Amino acid sequence: MHLLRCLVFAEAQAGCALHSVYIDTKANHLADSLSRNDVHHFMSKVPSAAPTPHPVSNPLLDLLLNKEADWTSRTWRQHFRGIFRQDWHRQQKGLTGKQ
Repeated sequence: MHLLRCLVFAEAQAGCALHSVYIDTKANHLADSLSRNDVHHFMSKVPSAAPTPHPVSNPLLDLLLNKEADWTSRTWRQHFRGIFRQDWHRQQKGLTGKQ
């Protein structure tokens, strides 16, 4: 429930809304293969995909899973944005091979 509250709050802050939609397995075979850990099938259909997943950083996990944190506070939001930016830049450097 805590993560859903964080998500809804982030949606409100960004002025957007996420919607979930059911997609039949036949139409959604790529996501279905990942959810069943069939990486071989997924990679055979999407060879340009990264061969290894990008893990969620520990600082971001700690922030999101901390039920005591005031996720509506300005400090929490700034911390979240800072961690998210660092993770994104780190991932971009890894994708482009830059150090």
